[in-house]
Amino acid sequence: MPTTEIDIDEPLVRRLLATVHAPLRHLADGPITHVGQGWDNSVWRVGDPDAAEYAVRIPLRAAAAGIIETATTWLAEVAEPVRVRGMNVPMPVFQGIRRVELPWTWALLEWVPGQLLNCVPVPERTPAARALSRSLPALHRPALPEAPVNPARGVPLSGRRRVTESQEPAAREHLGHDVVDELLALIALAESAPPWPHPVVWCHGDLHVGNVVLAEDDAVGLIDFDDLTSGDPAVDLRVLWTAFDAEDREEAMSELEASGAYDPSIWVRARGWAASSFLFPVAANPKGSVDYEAAIRHTCEQLLG
Repeated sequence: MPTTEIDIDEPLVRRLLATVHAPLRHLADGPITHVGQGWDNSVWRVGDPDAAEYAVRIPLRAAAAGIIETATTWLAEVAEPVRVRGMNVPMPVFQGIRRVELPWTWALLEWVPGQLLNCVPVPERTPAARALSRSLPALHRPALPEAPVNPARGVPLSGRRRVTESQEPAAREHLGHDVVDELLALIALAESAPPWPHPVVWCHGDLHVGNVVLAEDDAVGLIDFDDLTSGDPAVDLRVLWTAFDAEDREEAMSELEASGAYDPSIWVRARGWAASSFLFPVAANPKGSVDYEAAIRHTCEQLLG
């Protein structure tokens, strides 16, 4: 996991919240809970559960600030058609500017209630699979010419080959040689498959069990658009193998195919993305391999079983 460049604690979060728009400055004196820390951001839950809650996302290093700026800039353009189809997407509320206590931007967004899929048993994830199959075609629509491009997401999978090769030794240590050999064969098959034949579309870029939320009323949310990009939507459809069982995946694939939004080879490419951009980096990272151990086992079973 990348090195953090700043210590983020509750007093800092309160000082940042004191700089937001006047109607929301009361958040600085209200409940604050540290939700977690990912690769790029520290995330805090703020506000009154009986009124309105928000998420504070603070980059852990300067390089991550540009990512969060991209997400907040484009989220309104991307999210509305997805929200219309019933998917909860956290809209930006405020983007903080650079200050002495934090030398890069940060973001305040709507809070999306529920549990991360990573904490939901696989047999209980069906509502999420159905919500994604309804909403992803609305996300995967032609991107604007000036849309962001992520060199590691949504590109031809062969463009990740050097990254995969660098992660291979650690992945072999964690997953075993036989499993990695099978995964490399899947990746090679995906690289040789026909490429995305249409104009590039909007892609979430990092769709996995840690970025999909399922609430008690079966409402589903899609969070963390920091890797938002334009490209081949196969990068997002990897989630069908990383998050769901065969029954839910087959139902979702049928609905997605019926939408007419995807080409026949997308499933081959999506399986390759599940191996290359989820299994390899997560298994190769000590913290990731602990936090996502169940997801690693599940994805291997779904891809190779």
